[in-house]
Amino acid sequence: MYKIEFTNEAFKDIQAIYYILWDISKEKETAQRVVKAIYTKIETLTEMPYAHSIVRDEELELLEIRSIFVKKYTIFYSINEGKSTVYIENILPNGCDWKNKITKN
Repeated sequence: MYKIEFTNEAFKDIQAIYYILWDISKEKETAQRVVKAIYTKIETLTEMPYAHSIVRDEELELLEIRSIFVKKYTIFYSINEGKSTVYIENILPNGCDWKNKITKN
């Protein structure tokens, strides 16, 4: 079983998603549902982190950044096999210019 660790950027991303959705929808519950769905999807990585492919980008392939999709967001992560740890690098809206926003732990 793998541990999950979030980078500071990933925590900022989650907070931004929550507050933006709350502001747009004017409903706290909507924001909570989306964030819960993101955390639920991330939790699946404790059992099967290799189930998702490496991002098809020359630079990110070298860093072995993988991605999964949930709702309208993409979760970018990496795996440290030696530490049995999955690092959540960023959580960004689908369709955004993510290439320059991805951080690596």
